[in-house]
Amino acid sequence: MRRIESIKKYLEENEVDAALITSAPNLFYFTNAAPLVGGYLVVTLEEETLLVPELEYEQAKEEAKVSVEKFKKMDELYEYLKRFKSLAVEGTMNVSFSNALKEKAGIKEFKLLDDVIKDLRMIKSEEEIKLIKDACRLADIGVMTAIEEISEGRREKEVAAKVEYVMKMEGAEKPAFDTIIASGHRSALPHWVASDKRIEKGDLVVMDLGALYRHYNSDITRTIVVGSPNEKQKEIYEIVLEAQKKSVKEARPGMTAKELDSIARKVIE
Repeated sequence: MRRIESIKKYLEENEVDAALITSAPNLFYFTNAAPLVGGYLVVTLEEETLLVPELEYEQAKEEAKVSVEKFKKMDELYEYLKRFKSLAVEGTMNVSFSNALKEKAGIKEFKLLDDVIKDLRMIKSEEEIKLIKDACRLADIGVMTAIEEISEGRREKEVAAKVEYVMKMEGAEKPAFDTIIASGHRSALPHWVASDKRIEKGDLVVMDLGALYRHYNSDITRTIVVGSPNEKQKEIYEIVLEAQKKSVKEARPGMTAKELDSIARKVIE
């Protein structure tokens, strides 16, 4: 597997005993398995092994593309890791776990794998592109569901609940984040969580939603009006649309997000 070979190359070049990967998205990326209760991928120059709690063993063994071993207690995991003095780890590892690795497994040195993983994951494989497209398809379904459900008198929460239900029925594991249905003056708030507020005629309603599908997230935002838009709403909409079109036209490779953001803001201001 090219992905794991890149990790091994890093270990060899940096004289690190092993790599330890624990985050669910990266476990899935490297092994095709991401146990619900947690897993620990250990990579050395010679082998790669996914260690999982006993309860997760059968499923991991069925899904993983690497060898799988089980443990009953964390002490068994620490015992397994005692053979190493240095580990390459993800920056997301929490302090308490890193301290436990020092105290119970005798790890003397840590190095960060983040740059290696980032460079690998930056370029998507055909399989990844398909998964991302599937996640986006689910988000599209979510938006169309929201549009169908939004009407005068409906609560924001009711719309959000239907959106999440339909996306799950179509294959999503769960929403990518808390679904935002924000109506009226709340539509101006960037991250308003769907509330008990009832949608009113003439409201602008922002839909911000996404789906998690096999550890890939989608995210889409759309705005509609309940009923017919007034002149002020039309004006605001056209300004935002022009800012978006200008940004798309001016976007260039190597441009920073700040530079592109500035182009859009100048149109709005």
